[in-house]
Amino acid sequence: YDFAVTDDYLRNIDAAGTGIYYRLGQSIENNPAKKYDIFPPRDLKKWAVICEHIIRHYTEGWADGFFYKNVYWEIWNEPDLHVCEPPERRSTWGGTLEQFCDLFAVTAKHLKACFPRQKIGGPALAGNMPWLEKFLAAMQERAVPLDFISWHRYDHDPRRVMGYQHVARELANRFGYANAEIHLTEWNYIRNWAPAEELRYSMRAFRGQKGASYAVASMALAQYDTVDLMCYYDARVGQFNGMFDEYLQPLPAYHALSAFSDLAALGTAVGTETSDDACYAAAAGNENGGAVLLTYYDDDDSAPPRPVTVTLAGLDPQKAYRVDVSPVGMRQEKQTRHLPPGERALSLDMRLFDAYLLTVTPQ
Repeated sequence: YDFAVTDDYLRNIDAAGTGIYYRLGQSIENNPAKKYDIFPPRDLKKWAVICEHIIRHYTEGWADGFFYKNVYWEIWNEPDLHVCEPPERRSTWGGTLEQFCDLFAVTAKHLKACFPRQKIGGPALAGNMPWLEKFLAAMQERAVPLDFISWHRYDHDPRRVMGYQHVARELANRFGYANAEIHLTEWNYIRNWAPAEELRYSMRAFRGQKGASYAVASMALAQYDTVDLMCYYDARVGQFNGMFDEYLQPLPAYHALSAFSDLAALGTAVGTETSDDACYAAAAGNENGGAVLLTYYDDDDSAPPRPVTVTLAGLDPQKAYRVDVSPVGMRQEKQTRHLPPGERALSLDMRLFDAYLLTVTPQ
C-alpha cells in the first residue's frame, strides 16, 4: 500500500469541508496503444481484501490512517462503456458483464460484512440502462447488498437527464433495491462527443455562462426529483473543469454551485411552479426569509430574450419585503427591489442563459 498521495488528496478535501466519494477501481484509460488496469482482477477475493484495507486506512486509522465519516465507497467506473468494442480497445472494463457481476458481488459482500455501517455501492454506470437492468437482476439473484446505485450522464437537456434518473429509480425498485440511494456521480453539459468541433463547442460552453445556466437548471430539477446526490464533473485543473480556469479563478459554473449552496443554507426547500419549460427554478426558506434560484436555459443558442414574472407566494401580506437580485456567473451588478405590503410579483427581462439568485427578506 502506498497511501501518501491519496492521503494528501483526501486531507485537502476534508479540510475544504466537503464530503469524500471514493472510487475503488480504475480510472478511464483512453490511450489506444495499451490498457493496464481495465481487466478483471486475477483474484477477486484478494482484490476485495485490498479494498477492505483501503477503507480501514481512511475510516479506522489503520496504517497511520484517518477516521473520516460518511464516505461513499463506489466500486469500479463505467463498466458498461464501449461494450461493443473488443476488450483491448475498451477504456474502463475489459471483461464481460458476467465477470463484472462476479467482481462486484464478491467485493460488495465482503466490504459490507466488514463494514456494516459504511455506504457501499456502484457501479458508476456510463448511462447504458439495459446494461443496468441486467446488472441489477444479477445482484438481486446473488443477494448483493447495495446502499446506492451510481451512474453518469453528460447531456444538453436536463429534463432528459431526469428521465434517465426515473429509469434508474424504477429498475432499483423492481429488483429489490427500493431503499438504495440513486447517485448521479458525473454530470455536465455536453452537446455531442463527436465530431471534434461539437466536442470543442461543448467544452467552451460549459466553461461559460451557458454552463452556469445548465448547472442551475440541472440542480433545480433535481431538487424536486428522486436523485439523492449529484457530483459535478469536475473541478480539477484540466479540460473538463467548468468551475475554475487554469489560474484557479472562478468560472460561471462555480457561482452557480455557490448560489445553490445559499439555498441549502436556508434549510428547507420550498415548492416552485413554472409555466415555461425553458425556465428552471428552485427555492428555499426559513423564518427569516428565503431565496429563489432561477435561470432561462435552452440549448438553442438563438432563443430570444423573454420577460419573466416571479410571484412570491406565501409571504405575510402585512409586511414589505426587500428582494436582492444577484446575477449568477454574469458580470452585472446586484439590483435591489422593494415590494410594499401585499405586492408579491416582480418582473425580470431575461436573456438566454441568464441566471439569478433572488434573496427575499422582510423589511
